[in-house]
This record gives sequence, C-alpha cells and structure tokens, in this order.
Amino acid sequence: MTKHFGIFRGAVLMAAMGMGGCATLFEPAATTEAPDDTKQADLAMARADAALRQGELDRALFEYVNVLSLDEDKADAHYMVGVIHYLKGNLGLAMRAFQKTLSMAKDHAGALEGIGLVLLRDKKPEEAKAYLEKALAADEHRWRAHNGLGVIADLNHDYAAAEQHYQAALRERPEAPMLLTNLGYSKYAAGDWAGAQSYFERALEINPRHEKAWSNLGLLHVRRGSYGKAMDAFTRIMPESRASNSVGYLCLMDGKYRQAEEYFVEAIKQSPAYYAEAHDNLQKAKALAYQSAGPEFRDGGLECR
Repeated sequence: MTKHFGIFRGAVLMAAMGMGGCATLFEPAATTEAPDDTKQADLAMARADAALRQGELDRALFEYVNVLSLDEDKADAHYMVGVIHYLKGNLGLAMRAFQKTLSMAKDHAGALEGIGLVLLRDKKPEEAKAYLEKALAADEHRWRAHNGLGVIADLNHDYAAAEQHYQAALRERPEAPMLLTNLGYSKYAAGDWAGAQSYFERALEINPRHEKAWSNLGLLHVRRGSYGKAMDAFTRIMPESRASNSVGYLCLMDGKYRQAEEYFVEAIKQSPAYYAEAHDNLQKAKALAYQSAGPEFRDGGLECR
C-alpha cells in the first residue's frame, strides 16, 4: 500500500494556500535578511498542519519532512510523519517515525499510541496493549488508544472491559461511526443482539455509507433468520450477487445448509457468467446438508415431519 508522496512547489503551493496571482501586491517589501531555520521550520509546520486538516496527506507529508530538514529535533514533526504513514498503510515507516519521536520525548502520548496501533494491526495484541496503556497514562483522552484496547479486550472475550474502553472513546468522539460500530460488534459477540443493532443503526444515522456498520448489521440479521433484511443491508455496500453469496455463506457457517443452498443458487442466477465462488459454495452446502441429514432423509424413505 506504499504510495509515493507528491512534491508541491512554487505556484502550486501558492495557489493551494490562496496566495497566487496578485496576492504579491499585499506582501511586505523584500528584505535581504533571510529568516532563520527555526522560523522557516515553524512556517513549514503551520503549512503541514493546515494541509493535514484539509486531508491532503501527500502535501502535509512533504511539509513535515521539510520541517525536519530545517530542524531535525522537532519531535512533533517526526510524530506527524508517523501518523501520515500510518494512515497511508506504510506501517514500517510509521513505526520508525514513532520510535524516533519516543527517542526524543519518552512520554510522548501520541507516539506511544501510534506504536500500539501499529502493533495491533501487525497482530501483536499483547505488545500493543502495553503501549496503549502507557499512552493513556500519559494522556487519558487518547480515544484511539481506548478503541485499540477495546479491540484487544474483544479478542480476549472480555466484553465488559471492551465496552468500558469504547464508551471512554465515545466520550471523546461521540459521533464517530467506527466507535459505534465497534461497540455494536462487541455487543453482538457478547450475545446482546438488540444492543448491537442499536449501535449499528446509530452509526448509520451519522454516516449512511459506513460499510462496516452495514456489513455487521447484515451478519446480525442472518443470525436472527431475517434474510430479507440481511440482503437489504448487504446490497447497500455490494452487488446483489455478492450479497446473495454473503448471506449464503453466513447461513453455511451457521449450519443452515438448505437456506445456504437457496442463496447460492440465487447468486449464480444473478451472475452466472463469472460467479465461480457461488458455485463452489453451493457444492459445499449440498455436501454438508447431505452429511447432516439422517439416513432416512438421505435415502428418501421418509418425509420430514
């Protein structure tokens, strides 16, 4: 997922900052005294922060690197380089940037949180937990650290602890669909299906296109046997043939083999030319249905009562 970041110079950067064209008429007269590196670094930091607020990751990354070329001891610039690499999926580069930050500021809450999140994505939950807890010890308002600890608690089937962390995160970010969806899934895993549905629906009220909430809602409806509602949820985020296959697969995993067959057949009808996956799943469903049936049903000697 590594991407090269673009370089914004001259007129491009000026235009992005609303300073192109006749804006030079309002600038002070040029002086022969160049600003020192510290002042230039502060200006570059401000430009980087502004670009990040606008969601321009590549330009922000360029500016933070520019900051470090002027003042390599700016811990927060190293941290922000790590944040951008994390958002872009460059986990190795993110880890190095966070570690560099900690080498300069050992209690930097953001860097501690960042390392914990990288470790969590790298499937090292116990190592991640130690860093996330240190991040919260340094700053109790780090909502991403609470979310990460909630995920780790869910992995350990400690749903009470998971809810505490998700609720703490929601106190900082009450309108975050991701947090509501994570809490909903935790409720689902704990067997509180009504609670799970309410959180998924709250997430979708905030962001009707939140894919994970629709996916989890579809999963919940399948478990409840509400297949029409499950199809409605899945078709919000995928083609109908894929939705049918998804419902069929979940039925298959739930031991509902006859229902699984029906949805795999529908998936094939909806997309017969290329939907090999549904064909394979249909054969699995038929085999499992045959194996699970009693001999009287396999031989066709008795009717199901």
